[in-house]
Amino acid sequence: MKRLYSIFFLSIFIFRFDIFPQGATYSQGPYLNDARTGATGGVLGDGRGMIIGGHGTGFVKLNTSEIWDPSTNTFSELTMNDYRDYAGVIPLNDGRVLIAGGMSSDWGVGQLATMEIFDPSNNTFTSVANMTQIRTWNRGVQLSSGKVLIVGSWYQPTGASIGDLYNVSNNSCVATASMVSPRSNAFVLPMNDGTALVMGGNGTYGSPNYESIELYNESTNSFSQFQNTLLPMDTLWFPMYYMSDLPESFRMKDGRYIMLAYKADGIKTIYKLFTVDPSNKMIDTFATNPPLPYYDGTSGDSTNLMSPILDKSNNKLYLASVKTDNGIGYIKIITLNLTTHNLSIPTGLIQVPYYFFDTPKLLLMDKRIFIAGGNISDNFDPVNSSFFLTLTTVGVKDEENIPFTFTLKQNYPNPFNPSTIIRYSVPEDAMVKLDVYNILGEKAVSLINREIKAGNYEAEFNGSRLASGIYICRLQSGKHTSSIKMILQK
Repeated sequence: MKRLYSIFFLSIFIFRFDIFPQGATYSQGPYLNDARTGATGGVLGDGRGMIIGGHGTGFVKLNTSEIWDPSTNTFSELTMNDYRDYAGVIPLNDGRVLIAGGMSSDWGVGQLATMEIFDPSNNTFTSVANMTQIRTWNRGVQLSSGKVLIVGSWYQPTGASIGDLYNVSNNSCVATASMVSPRSNAFVLPMNDGTALVMGGNGTYGSPNYESIELYNESTNSFSQFQNTLLPMDTLWFPMYYMSDLPESFRMKDGRYIMLAYKADGIKTIYKLFTVDPSNKMIDTFATNPPLPYYDGTSGDSTNLMSPILDKSNNKLYLASVKTDNGIGYIKIITLNLTTHNLSIPTGLIQVPYYFFDTPKLLLMDKRIFIAGGNISDNFDPVNSSFFLTLTTVGVKDEENIPFTFTLKQNYPNPFNPSTIIRYSVPEDAMVKLDVYNILGEKAVSLINREIKAGNYEAEFNGSRLASGIYICRLQSGKHTSSIKMILQK
């Protein structure tokens, strides 16, 4: 059984030739309060990272979540109302998080019908209505109507065949009509017209893998076959994702979703990227130059690709490319420029201390990739460790563009709704803090809190979860401090 909002900084690189062979550098992170794998999570609107549920040592189910605070680089543990191993996690439009189902006993056995909602404003979990079916390895999305579609279940035929429609406003669940195919671990994408596409996943007991896609229509509360194959004019392609992946994390600037597909081709596993346009439901391949590397298990740095990590503000896509050799894990980070379609494939591999297929890959507001939890070999030996991958640039470095002064420029646009760009310059390597405060002086978001290289940077501040008003952005580095006033106008 192996198997939320980004802030961006970018240094300007053009002139001196410096090669960074792995596409990222490794550094040890803080320790979780519990060893865990099988968790889900995301980055909250205030920049904190959340790791939800999973199971602990000996495949024991967990009823706890962990919150990583970027200002202290520590985890705090919160207790949920039920156990959430392989639960469905659905971010809601108001910033809260719906958590549905999970394993009802240890060793990955049983399912739950319970649900609860996490409110990041006060760190509380509130039990809500039960689903009509018991579920684990389930997923859901909030539709344009505000209701939440939840589908899928592992080892539970009825839950795999029938979905739930949860009404957030009146806290009630109704069953859907039967799905075209009973699924566990399916992926759900909301469309602009209020429907949703359900793709991928497995049968109730693990097989078959599904390449077909079905369409959910809320007006009839029913499913219909959308298309028989994932990719047009080709067969036996399947979407690549993990339980920790959330639909919004794959949504690009232009509104389309971008995901990875894989196909077995003899001894090789080959990969393609594809897009889904929610405005017209068009599914198409996304070409790269050069093509994505395949995995054959033999050549020295032949690696398996994991599901993509989208840097929406920078219009880039990161692909963790991993392999194991004699029980040791290795990784490199492949970078795709979504504007030019150019692929940067580094050489060499970074050794990592454990496997992280079954834990979230969080792109933090400062653009580091954060991995918390995972396991040494299987579901019975999870770890309480974490690590950061700091992305590097394969190519040339521009020393001519290193700034001479410490500068915080006025954000643009201003007023803004809900996002704005903040540009700043650091003339030397330094510990930098970039924070946003409300008019009362209370910290709303910590954007940057770490040592960075000299350069010109920019950050995207998203105020979708904050109230309209005046906010103060403060840049601090050593004895240097600078502030600007920003107006969020909804």
